[in-house]
Amino acid sequence: MDWKTNTLHLKPIIQPETTLKSFGFSYRFINNKAVISLIFRDKNIPLEMNDEIVSINDISLDNLHTEDSCKYYLNTIEKELSKITIRIRRGNEIKVFDLEKISYF
Repeated sequence: MDWKTNTLHLKPIIQPETTLKSFGFSYRFINNKAVISLIFRDKNIPLEMNDEIVSINDISLDNLHTEDSCKYYLNTIEKELSKITIRIRRGNEIKVFDLEKISYF
C-alpha cells in the first residue's frame, strides 16, 4: 500500500503444482484389522477391496489392540516411504506385493 499515492500494489499468488503421490490404495481399521477401503483402479494395483493387511514392511498390522489401531491410523507406516512391501490376507491366502509410490495428479 502506497499511502502517498493511494495506490494498492498486489503481488500475484503463485499456486504450487498440486500432486498426489500414493501407493494406489487406502485402508481403514475395522475391528482392529487394517482393511483395504479404496483402490485407484487405473494403475493396475494388485490389491482388492476388503483385503486385510497383515503387514507393511514387516510391521505387523495383524491382531492389533485398539491403542495400536489408533496409533497406526494417526501415523500411517507408509506416509514418508517411496516403496513398501505389503503382505495381505485374501480369503485363506497370504499374498505379498512390492509397491512404489507414484504421482496421480
